[in-house]
Amino acid sequence: MHYQKAIDIIKTRRRDAENAASRRYETALNDSKFYEAEKKLRAAKLTLLTSKSKANEDKVRKLQKERTTALIRIKLTESDFVPKYICSLCNDTGTDNGKPCKCAKNLAIELSLTNTAAYLKYASFETVNLKIFKETAEQAKMTRLYALMEQFCTKFPTTKFRNILLLGNTGTGKTHIISCIANRLIERGENVLPVTAFELVNRALAYHTTHNSDKLSHLTPLLDSDLLIIDDLGTESILKNVTLEYLYLILNERLVKGKHTIITTNLEPKTLEARYGTRIASRLLDKSSTFVAALGGSDVRKLVVSG
Repeated sequence: MHYQKAIDIIKTRRRDAENAASRRYETALNDSKFYEAEKKLRAAKLTLLTSKSKANEDKVRKLQKERTTALIRIKLTESDFVPKYICSLCNDTGTDNGKPCKCAKNLAIELSLTNTAAYLKYASFETVNLKIFKETAEQAKMTRLYALMEQFCTKFPTTKFRNILLLGNTGTGKTHIISCIANRLIERGENVLPVTAFELVNRALAYHTTHNSDKLSHLTPLLDSDLLIIDDLGTESILKNVTLEYLYLILNERLVKGKHTIITTNLEPKTLEARYGTRIASRLLDKSSTFVAALGGSDVRKLVVSG
């Protein structure tokens, strides 16, 4: 993953924040009244260090009030001279206890994303319209499913299931559901990596055929993200020594690490096993680790809602 690049960007952000704070202080010093108050206050504080007395303490307090008044006059506050760091965990150093900070991990995931994630942009639980499902039974089923997915987001990452598998024909609402999940967790600052099955195979192929220092950047986002979303499994090409091998590696490694994975597919369970083999199918359909939901109904994109 692009950890070092992310850390470098965050460190630049830190320098920018510090430079901005310095410029605000320099602006304040250009005001004669603030400059005089600051100069007198500094001298008084030095005197207090060498000669502690009530008179000197009173003088420092008086000069501090004068300085504050001068600041108010030029529409600045003391906090304007303090760098405004975005991350409160690392103060924009990019590291926390010697390891990449959460902000660096989030940025690294963002740097790994491609335009395939653009379809996630507008979906949210708040804007779900279940009236598109004309049948009452299907509407009730989808209402329950969306509620369960919201619960999944609320409890994330301490959820009962590590994996979610959404089965259903084209247009039954699978991609909209994962988009809602992704956006909710991204808003919370979680590391979410959405990819299509086609992109996953391309990343695996790039890793498989690359032999330079960039090699790991193709695969590690798929292994390290807190939530990996694989959309449209079954539409990708089966490349020899790549597709099945790396799909198994990714699913297995994420289970071992306790990472969450969501997969959507148009394939039925039997077809999944026939296409990917028992090892992969067992990880996709394991009831102890995977919540499986089958979506039915018509293609919701073709429905017209009256009223």
